[in-house]
Amino acid sequence: MGLLKYIKIHLVLASGLGSLPVSAQFTITPEADPFVLVNNLTGSGVTLIGSPLTIGGPTSSGIFTGGLSSGLAFDSGLIFSTGNVQDAIGPNDNPSKGSNLGLPGDPDLAAITGLSSRDASGLVFSFTTSSGDLYFNFLFASEEYEEYIDSNFNDIFAFFLTPDTDPNTPGNQPGTTRNLALIKGTNDPISVDTVNPKSNASAYVSNTTGVENHQFDGRTTNIIASARGIGPGEHIIKIVIGDSGDSVFDSAVFLQAGTFGGLSGLITNGFPVTATLRQTQLSMTHVGLRDVNSRLFRLRTRRPAMIPEAVSADKGSYSSKGGGKEIIPIPLVPTRWQAFGSLHAYSEDVDGSAVLLPGTQLNIITLPDYEIDILGGTAGIEYRYNHEWSLGAAVLTNDAEVDMGTLGHINSDGYALALYTSYYKENAFNGNGDWYGDMLYSYGTYENEITRTSIAGSASSDTESRNHTVALNTGYSLRSQNWIHGPYLSLTWTNGKLEGFTETGAGAASFTDTDHESLLGRMGYRVSRIIHTHRGKVIPQLRVAWEHEFQNDAITIGGFPLSAPTSDRLVTGAGIAWEFSPSGQAILDYEGRWGSDIESHQINLRLGFKF
Repeated sequence: MGLLKYIKIHLVLASGLGSLPVSAQFTITPEADPFVLVNNLTGSGVTLIGSPLTIGGPTSSGIFTGGLSSGLAFDSGLIFSTGNVQDAIGPNDNPSKGSNLGLPGDPDLAAITGLSSRDASGLVFSFTTSSGDLYFNFLFASEEYEEYIDSNFNDIFAFFLTPDTDPNTPGNQPGTTRNLALIKGTNDPISVDTVNPKSNASAYVSNTTGVENHQFDGRTTNIIASARGIGPGEHIIKIVIGDSGDSVFDSAVFLQAGTFGGLSGLITNGFPVTATLRQTQLSMTHVGLRDVNSRLFRLRTRRPAMIPEAVSADKGSYSSKGGGKEIIPIPLVPTRWQAFGSLHAYSEDVDGSAVLLPGTQLNIITLPDYEIDILGGTAGIEYRYNHEWSLGAAVLTNDAEVDMGTLGHINSDGYALALYTSYYKENAFNGNGDWYGDMLYSYGTYENEITRTSIAGSASSDTESRNHTVALNTGYSLRSQNWIHGPYLSLTWTNGKLEGFTETGAGAASFTDTDHESLLGRMGYRVSRIIHTHRGKVIPQLRVAWEHEFQNDAITIGGFPLSAPTSDRLVTGAGIAWEFSPSGQAILDYEGRWGSDIESHQINLRLGFKF
């Protein structure tokens, strides 16, 4: 089973990611004590060295809470502003809010923009990182949106990191200072001119109409910044924002509390939980649709017969013949309808996975250890059009519980509608055997309750998911007296969507929509035997198959790579059918799947009656 892992990533733009306690009201408290600010910002894997320093005045830095209620991407943390931090509180009722604090600017910011820098605000401190990496979450907001884009007023902020080149020497032996706040994949800093409706628009959120309850006219999405491989030593970070060109309109940078560190809360328990939820949706779909109405079990044993309807002698007609009366039998009417119901139980145990980042000794967790238990049932009806074709419809329900150990748990429940048609041809291919083909379509919808262990406590959320599934099945049967055996193939495609959601509670976060897709193939062989008893026919069946997932490619959430269980598995099955009357049949079936990191077991009990 997996353990929490470290991660090193480049700057990633990700919409709607956050963490930490949800408050009902957006509040900002000015705070200039650098120790208070650093303690509020730093998280796991980082240790403060020496005395930190603030940049700016007593009202240009502070602590905020209730950020989610204001529309921001996370709930609490630090704010550094080129004006009074309390001016950031909404609503956005002033299109040109600003304060000229008369404070000096920052020469490093001026060097980036080529404009004069004024009213700088920020924090400088030295630190060590136990993982050799650094990351943090932040967003930028400004009153200069959207009137002053591409003008001479381009407020900007930066995170200047000066790594230690000689950890064996006390103090910082400065290496090359670099800005960590860059547009992903470029060397462009994040400013009013570089993130807006015309440039990097996917990372921009407009507030000119006041849809969010803060004063700024626009902001970036949440940004995860990181530095990889900085190693041990005493490193220096300077977080700074400043007015450029004038001191009129304010801008601010919001930093998420507890995320400046060497171990990411969302990366170690947020994204992996989402990966588990994605896999849960696929498992629930495959379990419920594995063999609706046990039709595949029946097709693999022999063609289901159309049972004639019994008639009594007095239902015949009479005619005179030689002075007497004779009963003329009415042709027997076949029974075409069948009602069925089934119950299923399923368990799945998955070993988590992680990947080693190239050139490092650090692993990132891409799928956590988890266990799934699913209970469900099916009810439906089947109509046999003739001796070859049949049509069926069913309603399926599933209830799943997922245990992720220390990461939390998930409860999912929902239903699906399924339609299928089957074709069975006796003496196909020059009479050497029987052939069958089957096709199924299903639509399912599920509700999910998630409880996640965050870096601050426990966060919970509700979300919905939807799935479309198409399954194709075929097989060939060879008969030898009461023995039936032959190969079979199946291909099941599932496409679904997990709706984005926002958590509540300690460590609350927001997650965007996630798509999931599966193309599952099977190739196997089965053997059945028909046994006649005084209580009806008994038909045992054994199966073995190879299963392969063709859509096991890596996916990402917010730029973070996720994985799935391995693609190849051994599948074994065993079951028994009992035809206890001409119109009644019961089937008990077991199936197990074994892969290098997954093991699952499913039991189905089905009862059907023809009429």
